[in-house]
Amino acid sequence: MKRSSVISSITIVVLNFAISSCTHSSVDTKSKQREGKVLYQCPMDCESGKMYDRLGKCPVCEMGLVPKVEI
Repeated sequence: MKRSSVISSITIVVLNFAISSCTHSSVDTKSKQREGKVLYQCPMDCESGKMYDRLGKCPVCEMGLVPKVEI
């Protein structure tokens, strides 16, 4: 009985964390996109932190750029 309550409590905490972290980041990214503060960067960081204002491909490795929110 005690073991099942501990497992239930842990499951609730993990699910709560997973749900809150997913919704927080997507809302923040959408609000920053409306403000025009989303920049894009190579996931391999080929150009040592160089950022672009448009989605595209890295000129060095040709990988797709990923969004990085400016803080």
